[in-house]
Formats: sequence, C-alpha cells, structure tokens
Amino acid sequence: RYDNQGTIEDLEEAITLGRAALELQSPAHSWCPTSIYNVADYLRKKFQKFRASADLDEAISLHQSALDLCTVGHSDRSDSLYSLTLCFSNQYDNLDTIEDLEEAITLG
Repeated sequence: RYDNQGTIEDLEEAITLGRAALELQSPAHSWCPTSIYNVADYLRKKFQKFRASADLDEAISLHQSALDLCTVGHSDRSDSLYSLTLCFSNQYDNLDTIEDLEEAITLG
C-alpha cells in the first residue's frame, strides 16, 4: 500500500509485520529469502525518504542474508543481487565511500 499511497504509516507497518514474519519463519523455508528481501526493500525505501543510515545498514545486512540463502539458479537470486547493488549505490551517494561504489559495481 505504501507504494501506491506513500504514507509512512503503511511503510512502518510493512516493516513491523515483515520482521514478525521473519521471526516465525525457518531459514530453511522456501519463502525465507523472499521474506527477507521484502523487509530489506521496505527499509531501503524508508532510507530513501528519511536518510537514516541505520535503515540502509539493516537493508544491506538483510539483502546479504537473503542472497546467502539463494543458491545459483534460485529464482530470487537476481532480484537480491540487484537490490543489494542499489543499497550499496545509495550508501555511496550518502557517504561518498569508494568501497561502497566498488561493491555496487562488483555486484552489478
């Protein structure tokens, strides 16, 4: 709903519910990478709106976790790589650290 209406309350609720779902889900569950990806993506969107580095740091950590669960050939692997690349690009734009730019280039 946040993508359509842009209300921060919807984004916060999506993050809260997504985190709750992750606590209930086993890492071995087939939907786990997708669930992690979704929470990470919500956090990246929150960062884009408020520029809080902690949100982007958590998004990067979660996207890396999702990617670790996606073996080569997994249907979500390309989305995870793309989103992690976006996060490092956002971090480079925010902090101007060459390591983040290099990581974005390597992943992309």
